Amino acid sequence: MKEPKFRRSLNVLQKDILLALYKFRFCTVEVLVEYQGIKGNYIYERLKLLVDQGYIGRLFSDEDKINRKAATYYLLTKGFQVLQTESDINQKTLANAYNDRRLGQVFIDRCLLTFQLYNKLRDIYGKDLTYLSKRELLAYDSFPKSLPDVYLSIGDKDYRLELFPSSTTC
Repeated sequence: MKEPKFRRSLNVLQKDILLALYKFRFCTVEVLVEYQGIKGNYIYERLKLLVDQGYIGRLFSDEDKINRKAATYYLLTKGFQVLQTESDINQKTLANAYNDRRLGQVFIDRCLLTFQLYNKLRDIYGKDLTYLSKRELLAYDSFPKSLPDVYLSIGDKDYRLELFPSSTTC
């Protein structure tokens, strides 16, 4: 199929999806519906458009289809190029993100969990919440080299969260 000669520029909600993928690395339709607070049909349309135009990639195998597992989305080079124009994004961190699609399922599930956690905490605390993902923490020199999965600030209290798979024993 021949690509159209002219395309509209990305709208605010499409750029919001790209920013969410930068922050959390991976997403599914379900977490994006919670994140943007709109119906799933609209999210499917936006994601399909972004995949078709090469801004994001989609991980979804025949095995996933059989197991009724949701497709997982991640940024592609074209999506990174759009984000390079954003002033509040660390360019070094963005450059390191090109290999995300090669990460294993355990890591992807961990990223999805941090996204779900953000959605729940944002619903509870609203504007009192400051939530920085591991990717965002890379921009700060004040954190130790072994970064937590999430840094939270709620009111005047700060938290560092490290997520462990349920199979991990202490």
